[in-house]
Formats: sequence, C-alpha cells, structure tokens
Amino acid sequence: MNVRQELQALEQDPQIVVSVEFLGRGLCRACIGDITHGYREIGKLDSFNAAVEWLQEKAKENYPDSEYVHGLMELKR
Repeated sequence: MNVRQELQALEQDPQIVVSVEFLGRGLCRACIGDITHGYREIGKLDSFNAAVEWLQEKAKENYPDSEYVHGLMELKR
C-alpha cells in the first residue's frame, strides 16, 4: 500500500474530512470526520503508516457508503 496515495484518496472523498499531524518522536495524530459534524474520532498512532491504516479502518466503520470505501471494495473484487 502506498500510504501517501491512500491518504490522498481519503482526502478527495467529499463525505470525509481527514488530517494527519506529526507530533514528534515518530508519533502522529489522525482525525476523521465530516463537514457537518466535525471530527468524529481522533487517534494517536506511532507512525504515519499506522495513522493512514487507522484512517482506512475508521472510514470503513463510520462512512461505509462513501466513495472511498466503495473504491476499496472494488479493489478487493
């Protein structure tokens, strides 16, 4: 998985708002939500890769009907 491309795909989904912040010492804060409700979940992860993987999982849980998640399902077929 190319994590930068994956993060870009998440950012391009009109339903989802995401961010990844570097906190230092390899730690990252990942946030996912939507324009209407703001960030729904915020996670503190130990790497950029872990942050993007966490965002993927949260997108599947919170936004199953989003373009991003539908795209993931198409890739699995």
